[in-house]
Amino acid sequence: MKKKVNASLKKLVLSQHKKNPALGVRKLADLLKKEYGISLSKSTVHSLLRSKGEKLKKGAKKAKAAYKKKELDEAGLMILRCIDSQIGFFDYLADELKIYLPKLKKELIKKFIILISFASLLVEDLDQVIRRKSFLRLTGLNRFPAKKFNYFKQLIKRYQPIIELKPLDKNLILIAGVKIIFRDGSYIFSDPRLTTLWDNLPQIDYFFASFKSCKERIVRMLNQKCLIFGYTKSFDYLSDLVFKLNKSKESQIAKIEFFDLSSKLIEQIKVDKKIDIILGYYPKGIGKGVRFSKNKSSYSRIHLEQLGSFYLMNIYAEFLQLSGNNRVTLNNVLINDKSYGLPNWGIITFLTRLSKEKVKGIFKNYIYLWPELEKNLFEGTKEIESSFLKEESKREGIDKMIPNKLVISKLDKLGRVSQLLLVIAKESIKGLEPRRKSGFLETGKDYILLVLSGASSITKKRLNKQAFFVDKKRVIFG
Repeated sequence: MKKKVNASLKKLVLSQHKKNPALGVRKLADLLKKEYGISLSKSTVHSLLRSKGEKLKKGAKKAKAAYKKKELDEAGLMILRCIDSQIGFFDYLADELKIYLPKLKKELIKKFIILISFASLLVEDLDQVIRRKSFLRLTGLNRFPAKKFNYFKQLIKRYQPIIELKPLDKNLILIAGVKIIFRDGSYIFSDPRLTTLWDNLPQIDYFFASFKSCKERIVRMLNQKCLIFGYTKSFDYLSDLVFKLNKSKESQIAKIEFFDLSSKLIEQIKVDKKIDIILGYYPKGIGKGVRFSKNKSSYSRIHLEQLGSFYLMNIYAEFLQLSGNNRVTLNNVLINDKSYGLPNWGIITFLTRLSKEKVKGIFKNYIYLWPELEKNLFEGTKEIESSFLKEESKREGIDKMIPNKLVISKLDKLGRVSQLLLVIAKESIKGLEPRRKSGFLETGKDYILLVLSGASSITKKRLNKQAFFVDKKRVIFG
């Protein structure tokens, strides 16, 4: 329907433009129609934005440039940056070398290390490699600062630093699980990927993860004042562990402990703020133990770059406990792939009231971690079932691969880092060969899309399951 332009409509158009800066007036008008049923011509949208001082043409060009796909000759090497995000080689070396390079910022030192380390894998002359813009993109360099790089080379050659690498061992220790302890003394366990809830430390290698990747995932969530679990293992009725969480939530989380494969405590994080708990579940799997509110509600559409469109409904539901005969009413975000019918997936929150924007925020945080929804549950359940037929895991961490020290007698010695990352990548992800793969990179507001030519769908699936974050953005492999 056509809408008369008033103050509230102007406010809506402006807010949607700020949320979606990459959209031109035509796509913004389409969004308003799909999301709110409001029909506005593109000229009207343009006029409204200009009347509010928005310089749309310039802004659109900038936004378009930010989202533009950029070719990469060695796109596969970006995987090594992903692997390093769970180890910390480049950050650690940048910290250690900063004392020798006082005039350079740590972030630039890190980019130079990545550049030199990756170049060594290509067996090409460094001067030739740095002239290729496509290669510079792997490091995050938009242009090459020649004077600063010469300064870097000169001081490395002068000092020939010796870097102790043993402090990195801890980052690679395999974690069996984490213990979430509440202030009332109650606790609950999760695997290191926060895939699901457990009543004790899991001992299934499918769920293991390195200490650094586990800790960084949790710290990232705590900074967003939430903990996001992939799903609850619930059949017919909601898991007893969810009722335990609901009972403990009022006392708030006190600390989170990390345990290795021998159940040894590695580290703990103290929590000094209120944390929201977000938990996925399969509505069709608990049909006997749930009663949804009869209040009228409908699905609203949300579109996420590279993940597609979803339909969300926020509704209360009463869950019944099978063993304890308890009842709990929880807020739900129901998810569907169409605007009608039964939901494919659900997200439980322990918050009492959710605004429309809060619902979208919860869903967005969840889906960037767990984009495959039901597949995560089915595969995880299969691994748990098969574990009963296996012996206890003897898998060890890959910390033994790291040498005691790195002697940088000349620049190409930094190539040792990429060689180690290459070995670790192949050890961690079966069928992976990062080198000599072309592709392109696309950077959005919340994501980095990495398209790899020739990579199998299975390999890309395995990579996406790792939920890599580089430069605080979720890496999606396509």
